[in-house]
Amino acid sequence: MLQTILTYIILALSIAYALYSIYKAIQSAKNPCYGCEGCPLKEAKKRQKAPCPKKK
Repeated sequence: MLQTILTYIILALSIAYALYSIYKAIQSAKNPCYGCEGCPLKEAKKRQKAPCPKKK
């Protein structure tokens, strides 16, 4: 009985993790800089998205 419950819990957690990983992969597929650390293109995109200062 306890083994069956633990098996179902482990199975549910592994399915949830797989779905989460698939979701992250789909969301990052649109981003060409996903997983890239410190490349010039990523830095340029960050600066471009920075909010402009308000004019007085």
